[in-house]
Amino acid sequence: SLVVLVQNRAQTTVRLLRCNPQTGQHVVLLEETQSPWINLHQLLRPLEKTTGEAEGGFIWGSERSGYLHLYLYTQEGVLIRPLTSGAWVVDSIVGVDERYGIIYFLANKDDAMQRHCFSVSLGGGDLQRLTDQPGVHSVVVDLGSHRFIDVHSDLESCPMPSLRNLSDRSLICALPCLTDVRLRILSLRPPKLHTILTAGGTPLHGALYRPDPDV
Repeated sequence: SLVVLVQNRAQTTVRLLRCNPQTGQHVVLLEETQSPWINLHQLLRPLEKTTGEAEGGFIWGSERSGYLHLYLYTQEGVLIRPLTSGAWVVDSIVGVDERYGIIYFLANKDDAMQRHCFSVSLGGGDLQRLTDQPGVHSVVVDLGSHRFIDVHSDLESCPMPSLRNLSDRSLICALPCLTDVRLRILSLRPPKLHTILTAGGTPLHGALYRPDPDV
């Protein structure tokens, strides 16, 4: 079968369809509506090897709570359980280990201006944070879910890649990183992070780049 995501022209409703390419027939697995629009995402993950209640099911991302989180569904589109929740958002899924029922994802759970890698069981439970250094992390998990590449950066340093064990997060080796000597010559100052509140109490996060007073 073929799974298709369809959005209406008003961009307020999405439908996840399971289609039969030979007959053209389809079944609606789920439908979500949100105003003033619904955001598209890349958080759909089919579970092809999982057994038990989620056999043949899938992972889905939704902003139904006001924040983008992960949900586990059966193959018929019945919600089994939410996998994540809280006043933070999931950024992307970077790996799914169906053998042990673990999903790896990036999120801003602990700080809205940082991004870290977390894991959670498909059976639910507490999250485990896999990255420690403050800043922004981009992660790639290998197909066997044994190792991961972590590219870390912050306001004071350029992106630094490393190869780590997934089981205990221990460092295997630092990976080559190209640096531009012109950046050191320019002596650029990092921005200052700020958070301001709107009249309605919504926090807005930003970075302030101050000009060089001597230029």
